[in-house]
Amino acid sequence: MKLSAQTRTAMRILLQVGSSQDLVSTRTIADAQGMSQKFITTVIVPLKRAGFIDVKRGVKGGIALAKAPSGISIVDVMETFQGPIRLLECLSESQACPQKPKCPLHAGCRKINAALKETLGRFTLADGLKELAELRRQNPDDPDSCLRKGVFIERLLSGENAGRTWRGC
Repeated sequence: MKLSAQTRTAMRILLQVGSSQDLVSTRTIADAQGMSQKFITTVIVPLKRAGFIDVKRGVKGGIALAKAPSGISIVDVMETFQGPIRLLECLSESQACPQKPKCPLHAGCRKINAALKETLGRFTLADGLKELAELRRQNPDDPDSCLRKGVFIERLLSGENAGRTWRGC
């Protein structure tokens, strides 16, 4: 499974917005991410539609979280941008596969898929914000470099956290 550019950007946007006490403008996000405002907007629209963020228009507008960070799981963000997580297409309830009743892989892959979703579902934006705070503390000269480079996502998904593993990993 590979995270798309939109999914990685969405996670960084949620981190940036979640770590701010104020509304965050799309221009501020685009500058911090080193990306165009147009691309950032293509990521913000699905985040709003999914109910992760609120957007206030106007001169004093910006973006804020619509949910508590603990209520936003990585699996929910991934599925917003990449669709349902499945190892095989036949794991979809709507996918008819003539081999399903005789397939020696189906039952095992279904269990692996369920475990993967459950594990990813345990990681929330709150976990990411804790990691972001630690990365900012470690990099006082450029505290937001981890947002641009996506360091958070790689560290979070690898289970690395100052020598400890994330719960459930």
